[in-house]
Amino acid sequence: MRKKMVGAAFLAAVLLGTGCAGASGETYLFDAIQKQTETRAELPDGGRVILLTHSMPESSAAHRVAEKFKTLLEERSGGHFRVDIFPDDTLGYVTDNDAALINGSIEMRIGAGGTLSVMTMLWAPTLSRLSLPEIADLLQEGEIRRIMERECEEKGTKLLAAFPPQYRVATSNVKVQSFEDFSRLTMRIFSSNATEGPYWQSLGAKTAVYDIHQVFAALQQGLVNSQENTLPIIVSSGIHRQQRYLLKTNHKIYFDCMLMGKEFYDLLDADEQALLNEVAAETADYAAEMDEAEQKRCERTLEAAGVESLELSEELREQMREAAGPVVEAALRSQYGDDKMDRILSVLTP
Repeated sequence: MRKKMVGAAFLAAVLLGTGCAGASGETYLFDAIQKQTETRAELPDGGRVILLTHSMPESSAAHRVAEKFKTLLEERSGGHFRVDIFPDDTLGYVTDNDAALINGSIEMRIGAGGTLSVMTMLWAPTLSRLSLPEIADLLQEGEIRRIMERECEEKGTKLLAAFPPQYRVATSNVKVQSFEDFSRLTMRIFSSNATEGPYWQSLGAKTAVYDIHQVFAALQQGLVNSQENTLPIIVSSGIHRQQRYLLKTNHKIYFDCMLMGKEFYDLLDADEQALLNEVAAETADYAAEMDEAEQKRCERTLEAAGVESLELSEELREQMREAAGPVVEAALRSQYGDDKMDRILSVLTP
């Protein structure tokens, strides 16, 4: 019954593994896979099989969170649901995965959200003076959460949970203590999109784009002298081994979303949907506990490696907001329009 679906997933893995997925230069792999038309796989008793994918390795906190969701859902449902987890982008890269949810190639993923509200909330520390706990609250309830849920549904996905946000911070071989020190940075950024480069350039830094797998070598060879990311990524990628300072810029956040294909979600009955929502909420609480422990572990790792942690003064952070905030806002407005941005900014900066 799952032959067509498994065949599509296998094709995705083969093409992505051999580098053929980007051959056209324009079409993402999952956009090219036809929408599933067969009945979805079911267990012998009429239960549901869920393919859950994420981008991190099996050793990661993200995978432990996925396993927690699997355990809770399978136990609470008495085996009615079975969750098969595929880590490390096994079933396709993150840029493809919304299409995979929408066309039914997979049922769920944990990873970045790709809507206006999510993209704007990533920049909440630069666009506002909200603290991390305040931002976390907005992601869980209220107008921002409703906007996120509505945008996901318009796209064809269902937002089950937004996990706790983490600050993105910078590491460097330059000791940044004043605004002028940013001009001494050559900052690795992950994308040349309309916000990443202009943000750092507005602070006076030079920028260069490197994939996460290239960052260690770029630092080692002196192609860049700084980079920015979350602490878990910095440690797991070994980036800290090439850096002298941790700069607590706290300029941006990252948070994972738990997403399901809306068509699949709508096929479930009310009891199945209620159970999914309940387990997703508990998984988000578990992710918060994991995150706190992971942040402390990473800080200990950096300290043991001799990386000096630098707290930026609130005066310096305010200078960063004043220089970069209008640049980021203008870039987001050009991408998404004034009306949508005004709704979100009215919550961030009432």
